[in-house]
Amino acid sequence: MKFRSLITFAATATLAACSFGGGAQEPIEPDTVILGVNYVGISVSDLDAAEALYVTSTDAEIMDQSAVPLQGALADLAGRRGGEIETRLIRRTNSQIRLMSFPDRPADVQAVPAVSVEGPGIAHVCFQVADETNTYDRFLAAGASYIGAENLVHLRPDNPVKYGYVKDGDGIITEIEQIDLTRLELPNPPKSLYRTRHVSLSTPDVNR
Repeated sequence: MKFRSLITFAATATLAACSFGGGAQEPIEPDTVILGVNYVGISVSDLDAAEALYVTSTDAEIMDQSAVPLQGALADLAGRRGGEIETRLIRRTNSQIRLMSFPDRPADVQAVPAVSVEGPGIAHVCFQVADETNTYDRFLAAGASYIGAENLVHLRPDNPVKYGYVKDGDGIITEIEQIDLTRLELPNPPKSLYRTRHVSLSTPDVNR
């Protein structure tokens, strides 16, 4: 399976979307079943290294660590049996990421290349953060490598947001949007300096 990320949905509190660009949109009515994103699951080869990268770079909180036996219904779902899936659940203000390490991954799975920025696949998770957090530099200092431009990029001089892509040792991509909040002149500044902005699903055929 080429995709390395999995989005799961649960009946959690609805999170209001917030954008620093683009025009106004019609509000989306809450669904009676799916009210929020529980977590984004990311399969990694080195659980300790991945935890250190994401927790150190985004000041995330570790919520849970567990080992789940690959048996019964879970084995049917994963398509394999035997061993345990080790997981770490980390939380930021408005979302969670579950890091997962599968035992004895087959050679054909290990040989699958990471999804590129262009996809196709679940290409990246985006963190939107205050400029003062220096999140992009912290990702690089923690062992991630940059994609494209070495430094964060301004798309327009009047845009208070700087953008950059990084990837970890597994080639998993994270987008960073660092915002200079002092330039927004918001009457009610965000209470948190971090949030998950979006999950990118890249496809060569949007209409399909």
